[in-house]
Amino acid sequence: IYILVNFQHPEDRNQAWFPKVIVILGLTLSELSILMLPLDVGNRAACSQEVSLSNCNLALPMRELWYTVYLLLSLLVFIVIPLTIFYYEADSDKSLLGRWC
Repeated sequence: IYILVNFQHPEDRNQAWFPKVIVILGLTLSELSILMLPLDVGNRAACSQEVSLSNCNLALPMRELWYTVYLLLSLLVFIVIPLTIFYYEADSDKSLLGRWC
């Protein structure tokens, strides 16, 4: 949040909250995708070598977690961020409904 507040334009202070939330969500998902790699490695080492990962009760469902993170990143990059840019760059004199139509 400090990076967002420090590098924002002075005219955007206390305005444009939706794009700021999307920026924070994007940074959080990026950090999550990076930090999932050590989690995956630690998850594989959670059980002994004799027990398969599908039978281990301590293991997290990493495949589903990876798919979820990749799906959220794809939606963010291809749908949410472009719509947010168009919303942010729209004429500020129009109403909220007028910006989307």
